[in-house]
Formats: sequence, structure tokens, C-alpha cells
Amino acid sequence: MRVLKEERNKVYEKFENLAEEIENSSNLDKKTRELIKISVCVAQGSMFGISKHTTSALHAGARKAEIIDTIVCCLPVCGIASTNQALEAAVSTISLRKDQEQEAANG
Repeated sequence: MRVLKEERNKVYEKFENLAEEIENSSNLDKKTRELIKISVCVAQGSMFGISKHTTSALHAGARKAEIIDTIVCCLPVCGIASTNQALEAAVSTISLRKDQEQEAANG
């Protein structure tokens, strides 16, 4: 997204506006939307997206088990390799977030 923002800022801004409009008009809660986005990222093979939306899902109240179950549900469609990579990315993100929270708590 950085390159799109730098090289085609108007396109980036339109994309951001579209994404915001979809978020604001959705009948789904934030956690559900983020879990859906995780499953789409599994299908696309986007480890960056899985990490980003795992963080957002956690902020929206998703539990680790819900994130793992979301990814495992992709197995029949996406295959074992994509599912394993996604699980690694999500669990790494969750662990990193926990470590950062512990460091912040310990000052």
C-alpha cells in the first residue's frame, strides 16, 4: 500500500474512501468483518494481510481460537500449504502482540 500511496495517491485515497464506506455501511460487526478478511487473505496467500487483519481482529475482540478456526475453515478450499502458512503468520502475530503488551506492562 505504501507504493500505491506514494505513486498514485489519488487512487489510494479513493480506495481508502471505498473501504471506509464499506466498513461504515456494514451490518456485520468489526470482529466478524476482520475474520472474513483473514479468510480472504488465506485464499490470496497474503501473509501481510493475515498479519494485519489478525491484529485488527484481536483489537475487535477476537480470541486466538477464533482466528485459528477461521484459518482452518479455509483448508478444504485453499489447501494445506496455504493454511499452514496462514496459521504460522497468525500465531506469530498473536505472539508478537502478547510480547509487546507484556513489555508495555512491565515498563
